[in-house]
Amino acid sequence: MTETPRQLAERLAQLTWDTRPERERAQTLLMREYLRRAALWAREVGRLRPEIAEPELVLWPFADLPQALAPDVRAPAEDIALAEQGFADQGLHDTMKETCRRALHFRAVQAAGIALPRLPDLYAPLILMFERGDFFTPRPGGYVEVGSVNLKVGRMGKYLREEPFAPMDPAALDALDSGQGPRTGGGTLESARPDQRRPAGGGRGMGR
Repeated sequence: MTETPRQLAERLAQLTWDTRPERERAQTLLMREYLRRAALWAREVGRLRPEIAEPELVLWPFADLPQALAPDVRAPAEDIALAEQGFADQGLHDTMKETCRRALHFRAVQAAGIALPRLPDLYAPLILMFERGDFFTPRPGGYVEVGSVNLKVGRMGKYLREEPFAPMDPAALDALDSGQGPRTGGGTLESARPDQRRPAGGGRGMGR
């Protein structure tokens, strides 16, 4: 059974947004996996809606794909309010908070029984990343910061692949962090500049 918006809202409301440096490798790969899934969804929605001339610009990587799928379907306001209890005072980037809301809208689209492309769950990698103790922050120059790592996002085309960047099993992710798992993914990772490092204790105090 598909998770309901309320069930996801309850999960989001319980997040602590703690920084977990020991999980940085797997967390970054989960972000890559989200980018891969978002690219696949953006390409498919672009095919379904040919009036969207440039899916990469309009639908990727953190756009409102649920609205493009079903413009009239939104998560209940009370579920959004519940989820916001978990991040309202955390100082998270607006894109980060909006992504959480869109994950709820995506669950609402799924719950509505609308025929959807046969693609992997769009927001599952990010929700798992959040629950394992991290968040993301968009940075200038096309980077996304996860922990002390700056991930260069690049073009959508490099994510249009069938092979996942990360497993969705927590034990397998723990193995990656311990160096016991197989190497997964690739691309450019950079340490965050001193002015980009988050304060100790998670997301509090971070600006937009």
